[in-house]
Amino acid sequence: MKISNIKISKKLLSLLVAGGISLVPIKGLAITNNTYNPGTFVKKIEQDESKKYGEYIVKKGDNLSRISEKVCSHLRIESSTKYWPVLAFLNNYPRIIDEGDIIIFPKTFERLQELYDKLDKSGWISKYKQKYKVYGLKQPKKKLSMEAVGSLLYEIYGDDVCIDEDLINLYLKVTGLDNKYILTSNYKMDNETLYALTEWMPTLQELNEYSEKNNPKTK
Repeated sequence: MKISNIKISKKLLSLLVAGGISLVPIKGLAITNNTYNPGTFVKKIEQDESKKYGEYIVKKGDNLSRISEKVCSHLRIESSTKYWPVLAFLNNYPRIIDEGDIIIFPKTFERLQELYDKLDKSGWISKYKQKYKVYGLKQPKKKLSMEAVGSLLYEIYGDDVCIDEDLINLYLKVTGLDNKYILTSNYKMDNETLYALTEWMPTLQELNEYSEKNNPKTK
């Protein structure tokens, strides 16, 4: 797949303007104060053997489940949302995280699993879920036209990529919208949805990198 910059056609520009969307620099690509990009792991911490915990820089759209998957991939184990309680415990949850915040995590899988087992055995995880109603506050997903999203992605990426269901689902996952929308047919796209889909438009390279990290090849 050819990697290129995002294209803004006249048609897409008119859609964005109609939806009241201003074209501003993408916050997700900004450099944080510690010179690490959001969505990355701090290398100097990884190389410091005196540090017990690694550091991850929060990226727009991140939540504990998504960060748990990234940590698993970083530790070269099967990607899983399972370890979100460990992250919650270590990072003083519940709280709101913003892009650029630092999330700490055990630097080895053994310590990650050990802490998870301790939290589970002590009842901390179940108490946390009950107290903060984890999994009990989910809102119904909003319907989103696959055809409309496909047309929008064509306006963004042009002929550099094949617009199919896989790409549409990948785009929603990368932008963190997969938990908010469900794909359907013949459903009109409103301005709120258009804004959500175009607030951050990842490059093809970012889509490729996400796909490679979260879909490891099997032998």
